[in-house]
Amino acid sequence: MSSNRFVVLLFQKVDIFRNIVEDFIETDWRPYCEKLVEKTRDIILATIHQSIGIIFPQENVRYPALQRHFEKQCRTVANALMEDVYKQLHNHLEMEKHPYTQDQLLFENIAEARNRSLKQSLETALKFDQTKQAVYDTQALKTIIDGVFERNRKKSVEEQLAEEMEIVLESYGKVATKRVIDRTPMVCWEAVRSLTMSIQESLWSVTDQELDDIMRESSLFAARHQELSQELDEASKALLVFESLK
Repeated sequence: MSSNRFVVLLFQKVDIFRNIVEDFIETDWRPYCEKLVEKTRDIILATIHQSIGIIFPQENVRYPALQRHFEKQCRTVANALMEDVYKQLHNHLEMEKHPYTQDQLLFENIAEARNRSLKQSLETALKFDQTKQAVYDTQALKTIIDGVFERNRKKSVEEQLAEEMEIVLESYGKVATKRVIDRTPMVCWEAVRSLTMSIQESLWSVTDQELDDIMRESSLFAARHQELSQELDEASKALLVFESLK
């Protein structure tokens, strides 16, 4: 793998570039990535809560222990999935703190950025920003161009290094940002996609003994069930009486 593919080698002070990238990651990327993960967790937990409310209506909860167990299992699975998302996010951002890319777009962006400053200086000197274009002869054009290049040549080493670092940071940022923009939402979406199957696998591990323990009717439901059963029995007896009178 050729050394010119390593972005950090573009600088004499490798540590400076890495520190800038690391600070950018911690300040600009991590808060937004973590906010996305937390929002995904909230959506998943809210969806679980709403789904359980549909499966176990509060006005007619027959097996409250089963409801509590089911909700606990779902939340445990969801939290485990999101913890894994956090770990993947952390590992990805830590990896990004060591600048590297094979993307040819980086070098295209750097070349374009290097020419952009010179192009802007020439356009300003040639008054391209004015509505009425000036007309120059060959000697005048040569004088203007020589002047622009001379001013560029007289820049100090510090100025040139600063400009070069700014160009590479901007160009590398465009490439690396694309990775993060894709990576974090993709990991979150994968957690959402795997939620149902993960919950099913978790519930498959419930033993028959555990089912016996949690499949107990609530006292309110049992009392209501007995009351309705008595009413049904009395209605059936009344129906038999009416039928015998025919």
